[in-house]
Amino acid sequence: MAYKIILILFLSFLCSRISNAQVVLVPLESNPVLEKHLKENFENPKSIKANDTISFPFFDDFSKYSVYPDPSNWLDKEVFINQSYGDNPPSIGVATFDAINFAGQLHSNATASGFLSDTLTSKPINLSTFSQKNNISVSTALLFYYETATGIYRPADSLYYVDFPLVLNCATSPGTYTIDLQISYGFTYMDVSDSLYTYNSLTSSYTHIEKTIISNLSPSDSLYLSFYYQPQGIGGNEPEPADSLVLEFKVPGSSWKHIWSKPGSANKPFSQILIPLLNPSYFIKGFQFRFKNYASIGISTIPSFASNVDMWNIDYVKIDKDRHYNDSLSNDVTCVYNLKTLLKNFTAVPWAHYKSITNFKTDTLKFLYRNLSDSLINVQRRYKITNQTNNSIIFDRSLGNENIAGLADSILSRRDTANYFPFTTAENATFEVKLTQTYSTLDIHAPYRWNDTLKYYQRFDKHYAYDDGTTEYGFGLAGNNSQNGKVAFKFYTLKPDTIRGVYMYFNRTLYNANQKFFYLTIWNAANGKPSTIRYSQMGERPEFHGLNEFHYYELDTALLITDTFFVGWIQTTQDLLNIGFDLNNDQSSKIFYNITGSWQNIPYAGTIMLRPVFSTLPFTNINEALEINEIAIYPNPASDFIHINVSNDFIVQIFDLTGRSVLETKTDNEQINISNIPAGIYIIRGSNKNNQFTRKLIINR
Repeated sequence: MAYKIILILFLSFLCSRISNAQVVLVPLESNPVLEKHLKENFENPKSIKANDTISFPFFDDFSKYSVYPDPSNWLDKEVFINQSYGDNPPSIGVATFDAINFAGQLHSNATASGFLSDTLTSKPINLSTFSQKNNISVSTALLFYYETATGIYRPADSLYYVDFPLVLNCATSPGTYTIDLQISYGFTYMDVSDSLYTYNSLTSSYTHIEKTIISNLSPSDSLYLSFYYQPQGIGGNEPEPADSLVLEFKVPGSSWKHIWSKPGSANKPFSQILIPLLNPSYFIKGFQFRFKNYASIGISTIPSFASNVDMWNIDYVKIDKDRHYNDSLSNDVTCVYNLKTLLKNFTAVPWAHYKSITNFKTDTLKFLYRNLSDSLINVQRRYKITNQTNNSIIFDRSLGNENIAGLADSILSRRDTANYFPFTTAENATFEVKLTQTYSTLDIHAPYRWNDTLKYYQRFDKHYAYDDGTTEYGFGLAGNNSQNGKVAFKFYTLKPDTIRGVYMYFNRTLYNANQKFFYLTIWNAANGKPSTIRYSQMGERPEFHGLNEFHYYELDTALLITDTFFVGWIQTTQDLLNIGFDLNNDQSSKIFYNITGSWQNIPYAGTIMLRPVFSTLPFTNINEALEINEIAIYPNPASDFIHINVSNDFIVQIFDLTGRSVLETKTDNEQINISNIPAGIYIIRGSNKNNQFTRKLIINR
């Protein structure tokens, strides 16, 4: 299978190999969020059925948190619902079309000549009729209650309503009745709101008060389907002109009909499209629409560069009546981007370190919301912080009101020095930070309620982090002379402690081609850059989808860190390791690479997904660790045979530096024959049910 390549820089040097060593970014070959969700939830993509036809009107802005489309609106799961890829969307959350299926892997039918990729199909919609709230407004003195047991219409003087804190008689203390007002009968205050009538003295007849009115729909109601679309977005690959996003319509008994399409292009702002529903055949129970994208996979012979391609975002999909061709307004104030870390500099710090200092929380709450109407709207804001570790509420406070001008953005920026994260005796803690904004109790606002809330989880465990946990690209060094290339990430510790390991998130590539060995390395700092190597651990290679999508690389030696340090890797091959790259947090000033002998900052805005882990606790397997450190391989360098002084229950593997296994055997206290292995540098890994070791082997003849 052929694959498309995108490089942010130095596109011209790529052919069958990269000619010179370079720093590169590549899109993702898979979607780890979908892969993890599917694994944890065991969801079957075919389990979603059409079920009942949904009612008119239709709305979805993909702000309800999920990775798959809302099954109450959509039939399929192929698009990715997220809050990361939309570039300035109308509201938080988008549906992303790409070349990846529901399981997070490239579509099996992917070709270089173009293929149908993702599809988003609406459930059948009833466009024959619609219901709306009865807007009746009459005096409570004109109400009657029909008592089915007696067949008698009871007058208003036997009915009551609540005008808090008073309970008033409908006849002697009349008020205005709307269908939202609860009416009770007699002193038992039995709710009879569904059995109310008015009386027409001219016809001497009673008329039941319906809460909803059912009406027929027709082209004269001026129905439009509208949506916003965007090619590429943040962290995506741009669709080529031959690729496209397509909209189709369908009614029962007919095939899908092409309605609209757009050729691919580079990233652009979201654009709104309005499609009038004029054909009388649409006004039927069972109308459907669907979006789909066509993608094409370009040719590459470098599997570690294989990537997802041709991305589109859509947002704010809506079918409603009484609209017109330039109807771009909605009675909605939306949140646009999610909250970010409430810590200074980091997205996460060890809980024990945070508790050792004061004033490390950011002192400003900040988020953006957008008025999609042309009228001034007054919004009320509130925030709540909950300690999820012990299920206790820390704060639940008002942030006051604000008038938001029509078609305007507003940024809430509120200084607050309160202690959001009080200390606990637990080893870790997670706090939910929730901000909400409300501005209407009208039913017309109900579909938009999901975009009124933002949630962020501030987690404290044993590691430091600059990234948000979501990868948008892959980062690394590649090309000739990059086999000794170095990458170093600057950190500092809030208190002296021992570093015990490193979390690293590597993107999966075609055939796992990036599983090449590297030296996990820690440098001292001097003049803001890496200096002398303090620690280097050979025999590591990219592993995929470990704890929280990160893989933990444990150090075989605990190192005391007192201030600033660098952690990263030294390569052993020219292959791209493809570590995760977060575009939403720019820490590029702290990330350095060294190919030619001097350290330079990386040329991309973002952060690599690497997290050092600290602990003051003793090693849990200190005895076993000491025993493993005493393992020796001799002779080394060797020519034809080696000996390893371990028990005979160890399985031994020998890898070349590309990660290819060249020998696997079981130790039996006898020599191991390596005469058929070419001269060079190799990695020996041994393991049994309790321990493992890694050593370097040089074969020299």
